[in-house]
Amino acid sequence: MAIDCDRRALACMEANRERLGADGLSIRRARLPEGLGRATARQAVFDLAFVDPPYDAGGIEDLLVAVAGQMAVGGEVVLEHSSRRHSPSTAGPLRPTGGKRYGDSALTFYG
Repeated sequence: MAIDCDRRALACMEANRERLGADGLSIRRARLPEGLGRATARQAVFDLAFVDPPYDAGGIEDLLVAVAGQMAVGGEVVLEHSSRRHSPSTAGPLRPTGGKRYGDSALTFYG
């Protein structure tokens, strides 16, 4: 499942889904975190979530807490963020399990 609120991003996702033949990928429009429950209502739980908010966005911890509520036991959340900013040390039940830095970007893994 892919979720975004920007129409251009959604159009890009739809074009990539078609190009890749990824018919099983559902694409939903929602503003996160408040729209997450509605967007994922028909999906039970997720084993893996990749969260890539705008680097200057606030409310990252709230977004992670909302995503945590959609995760299967033992699921993993990957947060992409600016390497210049620290990721939250906790977000509800999520705790960092590792991370990688790639220039201006960083990934923090939560479990």
